[in-house]
Amino acid sequence: MLHPLELPEVITTLGFHIPLWRPHPQSPHQHEFAPQDLIACLSVCRTWRQVLIPRLWELYFDLVHYGRIPDELASRQSSHFRRLQLTSVAKPFPIHSTRLRDLSLSYAQLPLSDCAVLIRANSELRELEFTTHLMFLNPAQQQEDRDAEEADRVRGALECPTRLRRIFVGWPHIQFCDVVQILRNNPRLENVGLWSALCLGDLPVKEEGGSDIEPFTSVKSLYLHLNWERNSTSLLQFLRRFPNLEILKLGNQEGCSAEALVRVLQECCPKLKDILCFGKDVLEAGCLDEDVLWQRFKRLEGEAVGSGCGFVAVPPAS
Repeated sequence: MLHPLELPEVITTLGFHIPLWRPHPQSPHQHEFAPQDLIACLSVCRTWRQVLIPRLWELYFDLVHYGRIPDELASRQSSHFRRLQLTSVAKPFPIHSTRLRDLSLSYAQLPLSDCAVLIRANSELRELEFTTHLMFLNPAQQQEDRDAEEADRVRGALECPTRLRRIFVGWPHIQFCDVVQILRNNPRLENVGLWSALCLGDLPVKEEGGSDIEPFTSVKSLYLHLNWERNSTSLLQFLRRFPNLEILKLGNQEGCSAEALVRVLQECCPKLKDILCFGKDVLEAGCLDEDVLWQRFKRLEGEAVGSGCGFVAVPPAS
C-alpha cells in the first residue's frame, strides 16, 4: 500500500504550495525567482520528481532565466511551460509548448513566422502579448517592411485563440477587420490593447450574412496607441462597440478631437470610470459638457507606453 506522501495527488497539492518566488532583498515590491525548495523536493524519490518537474518548469521568463539555464535544457522542458515571456534578451531556441495559458512575445528575436506557429499551437491561451521589433521603425519603414505572406500568417495566428481574457498587439500591419475577428472569437475578452502607427483600414460593420456586428460587451479596459489622423473616423466608430467599457487608455492623442471623443464616450460608454492619457493630454476641461462627467475622467501623464496593458513578470498566484 502506498504511503500518502507517495500519492501523485498529494504530491501535486504539496508542490503547489511550495513558493517559486521570494521578495527581492533590495526591492521589497519586486520578486526574484527562487526555486531552491522545489528543486530539493525533486530528490525525495522518483515519484516526487516525475510529479513536480512540470511545476518547476511552469513558467519561463527570459529576463529571469536566460543565462542561468542552458537553452538545450529549456527547450527539452518547454512542453511543461504554461507561462512564457520572450523579449529581445534571449536568442531563439526550439519551443515545444502546446498548453500555454500566458504568452508574451515582446520584441522577441523569433521570426514572425515562428511567432505565428507558437500562437497557433497553443489553443488554451488566456493572455497574449505580441509586440514586434517593427514598432521601432518609423511609419514609412514599417510600410516598406511589410511582407504580405508573412503578414497573412501572423494575422491568421492572432485569430486562432478563442479563450483570451487579455490581448495586446503592437504590430503595424494589424487591421480593424483583424481586431473585430479577434474580439468575436473571444467572447470573454476583457482587456484589449492596440499599437500601430499605420492606417488600420475600414471598420467592418456587417456580418457576412448582412446583419449588424454585435457590440463587444465583455471588454472593460481598452488601450489605444494608434494614428488618429489616419484612423479618426473608424476609431470613433470602433469605440461605440464597447458599452461596458470602464477604462480607456490613450497612448497617442495627436490628431484626436477631444470634443468628438467625449461625445462618443458620453453616448456609448455609460460605465466609463477613467481615461488615462500617456503623454500630451488633449482632453481639456473646456471640451467637456458636464462637470459630473469630467469628475469621472482621470488624467494621467508621464507613464510608459503600454503600462497596464502589457505583461509584467510577476509571480503566479498561489
